[in-house]
Amino acid sequence: MFFWSPETIRFRVDAANYNQFEPQLARRLLPYFAANDHICDAGCGLGYLSLALAKAGYRVTAVDTSESALQILRQNTAAQGLSTLTALQGNVFSLQPPQLYDGMVFCFFGKTGETLRAVKSQCRGKAVLFKKAWHTHRFTVQQKSLARLPFQKTCCELDALGIPYQAETFLAETGQPFRTLEDAMQFFSIYDPAAPSEEAVKKRLVCGSFGEFSYYMPFCGPVGMIVLDSKNIPDFL
Repeated sequence: MFFWSPETIRFRVDAANYNQFEPQLARRLLPYFAANDHICDAGCGLGYLSLALAKAGYRVTAVDTSESALQILRQNTAAQGLSTLTALQGNVFSLQPPQLYDGMVFCFFGKTGETLRAVKSQCRGKAVLFKKAWHTHRFTVQQKSLARLPFQKTCCELDALGIPYQAETFLAETGQPFRTLEDAMQFFSIYDPAAPSEEAVKKRLVCGSFGEFSYYMPFCGPVGMIVLDSKNIPDFL
């Protein structure tokens, strides 16, 4: 489980504001949900996808176990005057909404079995799963290979269960901006168990002017998108 600390929140806020990754995801969801649908953003984290969905005209319930993360979402919701977004603290896999959601979104979150059970019990429409489809860890100094891609693994599991789905991949920039080299050193020390050297960190960075940032760690990789319908999930799960 990802742990939100003041440092990880700060870095994530910077990345979300710089890359605008979540609005890209929200645009890809438009063909699958109708206007004013009630969407659950499962494991929403800081809620930038929830904000983008609310701005697109959906009613959104954003669920996460971290109150620290949800505080950021609530602040942004109030600042942007979004009355159709509700932040809810809890475990989305054990919560049952008063009424079934029209759709659910899982962004880099959830194992296949628990995700399918949640969709089966909480949703009457489609679920969209965004999965990492890149081949290396983003946030280590040495770009280590992933043993098995979450996107590929999920597709194989759905095939084994006989659940129909649509799948595609698209390229997205999900790099990390930094204000100072010291920030970059701190960032890599959070995600890399080996204490990184300054020389090794510099090799991952581009130095220049990136708005309010002086350094950038570029990472453009494929994101997998899986769309399935709750009615096609078997009862035995």
